[in-house]
Amino acid sequence: QELYASPFWSVHGKRVRRKLEVCPDDTYVHEGNTCCECAAGQRLEQHCNATHLVTCELCEYGTFNEHPNHLDHCSPCTSCNQPNANLEEEDACTPGRDAKCRCK
Repeated sequence: QELYASPFWSVHGKRVRRKLEVCPDDTYVHEGNTCCECAAGQRLEQHCNATHLVTCELCEYGTFNEHPNHLDHCSPCTSCNQPNANLEEEDACTPGRDAKCRCK
């Protein structure tokens, strides 16, 4: 989906819209501005506005987001080392995917 800046009047009296960005994922609206979602593995740092695009940050170690989003936080990774759970880690947690556990 393509985003456009707010319409403005050119020196020739024509209404013009400037193309800003193509969103690889979905979009959301914040205070009347259409913003790109942050990619999986990222979290929202700052919403877009009329002059700036959205700012996203990579999820910190031990956290993840599996889907494109506009959350201001990442979810904590699942721990496979729960006492008496008899589990082990099959796949490690990454910024874009939770850990996967299996029975020992």
